[in-house]
Amino acid sequence: MPGQGQSRISLQARQAKRRLSCLARDFKASPMTYRLGKCYSPPMTLEDIEEAILKLPPEKLAELRRWFAAFETGMAPPKPPEPAAAKLGRIAGRTIAEFRKLSRES
Repeated sequence: MPGQGQSRISLQARQAKRRLSCLARDFKASPMTYRLGKCYSPPMTLEDIEEAILKLPPEKLAELRRWFAAFETGMAPPKPPEPAAAKLGRIAGRTIAEFRKLSRES
C-alpha cells in the first residue's frame, strides 16, 4: 500500500519541518550555543538575571518571591568536608568501643 507509506512519510516530514521552524524561532528569540549536536543556553550573568526579573509581570514576581523565600529557608550553611583521617579515626573509635562492649557481654 504505497498510499499509507507516503502519508506516514509526509506526516513525519511535516512534523520535522514544524520542529525545525520552532527551533529557528526559539533561536532568534533567545540565541543558544550549539556544540557537538547539543543545544544549551549560555550561563546568565547577574545583570541578565536582574534584567529578567525587572521584566516579570506582578503575578510572576510574587511567585518568584514565594519560591525564593522557600528556597532560602530550606538552605543550610554548607558543612565543611571532614578530613579523611578524622573520619577514619571516628569510625575506628566506634568499632573498638563496640568490640569492647561485645567482649564484656560474652
